[in-house]
Amino acid sequence: MTPPNNLSRFSRSLWLALGMFVVFSILFVTYVRSEKQIDRANESRLQSHLLADELRQSSDDLTRMVRSYVITGNPIYKQHFQDILDIRDGKMSRPVDYHNIYWDLALADDLRLQPDSGQKIALLELMRQAGFTEEEFAALAKAKANSDGLTGTEFAAMKLVESTTTPTDANRLKASLMLQDAAYHQAKAGIMRPIGEFYRLMNQRTLDGIHAAENAAALLRMAFVSSGLLLVFMLWRAYRALYATLGSSVDELYGRIIRIGRGDFSSAIPVARGMENSVLGWLSETQINLARFDAQRKEAEAINQRMTQLYAALSQCNQAIVRCSNEQELFSQICCDAVTFGGMKMAWIGMLDEQSKQLKPVASYGSGTEYLEGIQISADENEVAGRGPTGTSMREDQPFWCQDFQHDPATAPWHERGANSAGMLQPRCPCTETARSLGFLRYTPPKSMPSIDLRATCWLKWRWTSTMR
Repeated sequence: MTPPNNLSRFSRSLWLALGMFVVFSILFVTYVRSEKQIDRANESRLQSHLLADELRQSSDDLTRMVRSYVITGNPIYKQHFQDILDIRDGKMSRPVDYHNIYWDLALADDLRLQPDSGQKIALLELMRQAGFTEEEFAALAKAKANSDGLTGTEFAAMKLVESTTTPTDANRLKASLMLQDAAYHQAKAGIMRPIGEFYRLMNQRTLDGIHAAENAAALLRMAFVSSGLLLVFMLWRAYRALYATLGSSVDELYGRIIRIGRGDFSSAIPVARGMENSVLGWLSETQINLARFDAQRKEAEAINQRMTQLYAALSQCNQAIVRCSNEQELFSQICCDAVTFGGMKMAWIGMLDEQSKQLKPVASYGSGTEYLEGIQISADENEVAGRGPTGTSMREDQPFWCQDFQHDPATAPWHERGANSAGMLQPRCPCTETARSLGFLRYTPPKSMPSIDLRATCWLKWRWTSTMR
């Protein structure tokens, strides 16, 4: 297995996704600004309408005030007339929300509903600040000039009424005709005509501005949505690259690491095809190596434990040789020590009858001793009972071990006896034997004994046999 190279792919995907996120953020901010630009264009359109409407409304208010003064003679209307001119020319503070209904609510009691804003600024200056084009501003300036020119007629009408100490009906009628004749209406039309032209120009300009802002916002909206989709794709690619790097989901990998951390090396880690160079693939390799090392460690521990038991049994056998006073006591003690200290299931010793060449059990200990009842074992190779492991070991004076008693052809005459002996010498249950010319020692080790221990055990028993000699 070669070192993984998926990490660089994941890094590239992650950096691309990060870059796409930056582009996505920039487009989002730009798109929001474009939407605000539409709002500003609409606001500019509304403000332009309000300023143009203020010029038209001021002309109408001046006409209404001068006519009211000529008919009634009430000086409050003349004062309102002058206030309208002063506010328009920036000589007087503008009331708050002056574009709303104002002079229609200013009655003879001179009660002003809106307070002054404290701002003195001419109407033409407000138009200039609103960003009117030169052509639009020229139309409004012409309307303003015509309105100022009409005020001369209006001032003349008021002066005619004031020409006598007590206004006469003739003067009032003449003054009223001055404010109602064709020349006056022609002058009013001269004010409204430029204002109408301004409305046309302003509508065209502001609508073009709104449409341009809307088109720019639409393009940015499409770019924003496209970048969002591309960002999702980049994130999906980064996820796939991460999955290819890890070899599985994060949760699954985390669970595998936890199991290995807890010492569970037995559960194999499945790795999908093509994921061999992923983190999970290398984790699987690590798990296999750790499982092998753990098995070797356990095998070494088992060998050390078995060797310790066998040396303990040998030590006890040596002590038994020294302590026992007769052969029967020695044989019984040796079988007992082999089971108790050596960890064997059963051990027995047989003595050879030189005349009949039959091996007779003289001592046994452990589980399954019923196996020995009526057993027929011979040292004569011409007999079937003499060609088994025991007879061969006795004739050759060499240790003999049988790894699979129930399936070894040499033990065929004793298969039925071994199968019926309450778990004694079960299939694949290894047994070892050693012999001398006058007797025979046989024992059954546990199933967990490694094969290397079988040889060590036979060697120990051979040493014991030599000691008996």
